Amino acid sequence: TPETRGLIGARELESMKRDAIIVNTARGGIIDEDALAAALAGGVIAGAGIDVFADEPPAPDAPLLAAPNLVLTPHVAGMSQDSLRELGMAVATAVEEAADGQMPATTLNAAAWSGIEPTNNISEERQR
Repeated sequence: TPETRGLIGARELESMKRDAIIVNTARGGIIDEDALAAALAGGVIAGAGIDVFADEPPAPDAPLLAAPNLVLTPHVAGMSQDSLRELGMAVATAVEEAADGQMPATTLNAAAWSGIEPTNNISEERQR
């Protein structure tokens, strides 16, 4: 958002301890990537872990990609085996609820749910 873009820039990075490691898994653009690249190259901070970028994927010539002491992940830092299993179970539960005519608990737009007819009763099928 405009309020958070560049929230952490050169001034904020320079105010950190020299042994600091900054991690961003929230939103791309929160950290000014050029300022971060310069801070890493200049030893202003010790390192960084970045999972999100202002532009995804980042351009091959983006200064951040050449910075030292940097770990980059392709926006998958939260994708552990446990989180993937939980995601799969949540999707299966939502599909089962919807097929049974129940609005899934995770529905974000409840107004869109009205008028949808169940396709079958999965819960009854599973009990047989």
